[in-house]
Amino acid sequence: MASSDTWFPKDYSPCISTERWLELLANRDIVSDEGLIVLKCMKDFGGEATCKQLSLKYGRHSQFYNLSSSRLAKRIAQKTGCPVLERDNANSKWWPILFLGRYADAATEGTYVWKLRAELSKALELYDISSIPLYENKNKENISDDSCNETKKLNFKILFPSLFEKNRIIFGAPGTGKSYKLKRDAKELFGDNFERVTFHPDYTYSHFVGCYKPQMTPQSMVRYGFVPGPFLRVLVKALRSGMQGTPVPSLLLIEEINRARVSAVFGDTFQLLDRVDNEYSEYAITVSEDIKEFLRKELDCSPGECSRIRIPGNMLIWATMNSADQGVFPLDTAFKRRWTFEYLPVDDPDAPTALIPVHIDGKIVDVSWNSIRIAINDKLSSMRINENKLIGPYFLKYSVLACDEHGRIKYFESFNTVFKNKILMYLFEDAARQRRQDLFAGCANCHRYSTLCRDFDKKGFYIFGTDFIRSISKNHI
Repeated sequence: MASSDTWFPKDYSPCISTERWLELLANRDIVSDEGLIVLKCMKDFGGEATCKQLSLKYGRHSQFYNLSSSRLAKRIAQKTGCPVLERDNANSKWWPILFLGRYADAATEGTYVWKLRAELSKALELYDISSIPLYENKNKENISDDSCNETKKLNFKILFPSLFEKNRIIFGAPGTGKSYKLKRDAKELFGDNFERVTFHPDYTYSHFVGCYKPQMTPQSMVRYGFVPGPFLRVLVKALRSGMQGTPVPSLLLIEEINRARVSAVFGDTFQLLDRVDNEYSEYAITVSEDIKEFLRKELDCSPGECSRIRIPGNMLIWATMNSADQGVFPLDTAFKRRWTFEYLPVDDPDAPTALIPVHIDGKIVDVSWNSIRIAINDKLSSMRINENKLIGPYFLKYSVLACDEHGRIKYFESFNTVFKNKILMYLFEDAARQRRQDLFAGCANCHRYSTLCRDFDKKGFYIFGTDFIRSISKNHI
């Protein structure tokens, strides 16, 4: 059993008594059958579980438990007027109305463990939920046993509620945790059911959607066959689950989306990004004969069913981008309006705070790495450097900023080496390329990287000038 100190959010309660919970459980307009299924599964599991654990034991996709809980909590908040927490992006955080949470340990399936609130758990003991099914009914009446290819239909108009936008782009400065955030969200919601691809300047439509390529047969002969790209592979997974009557979410995760010419890479699939109410594609496109034949084989249906395609509601496309980086292409307005953009700021309250020994006025003072990073960003901002070129809190890896029991950095020499090779190189070559003399005010010759590194070995952070040292000395812990 986890310590009470590990559960969050602390100092928050929806202020709903057991008696009030009993009233709510009896109101089917508030607590639907799907909500009762989640609560009964949680209670049966012992009151603490991850969505993944519930999925593995009782069936249904883990997303079912996640979304059903959020929808239930939202209806309860609307009914009772109970206090609601807000996320950092000002969106409401619903689940704490029902549960406490903590991070799962390495041996637990899933990422977050939910724990029924004591008043709700007691109400579930008193309320009759015997008629609510624990396990998923695998005998779906709407699944046909007819094996005839000609009768199988594709359903693109799948409605699949999601806590996130279906077309989503995360952007921000280097080191703000864009890839980490999408990876964490993807792992929690999709498990391993997602595909990651990285765009680059030579990436093309044939890479993204598919094309004919030479293939080796079992007889060691070379033949040409159609090879699908990540877009078609994820599309097929999403459509196949819809045909089976139990649609599960499939994700295509694109890293560095603006490092390729996206209009050329997406081609005609660009039209599919227009979705009806954030669900399936509003408009269909006609596919080529090779794609049609591939879909026919993969989905076991008639050619006529595959001639026009849409993105189904259970297929999500997420991406990362940094608009101020070198070697990127602009996104046109028509492309951007089909996505929801989410900005990650350069400041994070949970940023690493390893203490770095810094020489200030003849003394060695412990200054947190975060204070140094913020001071560098402040100086860049005063020079009118674009915010997307500032240094994010996770620019340096946690291993570089590992601390001892006193919070001081363990490997100071390693930190200095990484600082020169990553931070100074980035500032010299990219962020302050046109303003080196202003940024490195403490260097006599700041236009040679080798000289800059030697000066850093001798002077430390004085290479940024005495004003910089004064700014970090004000907050040296």
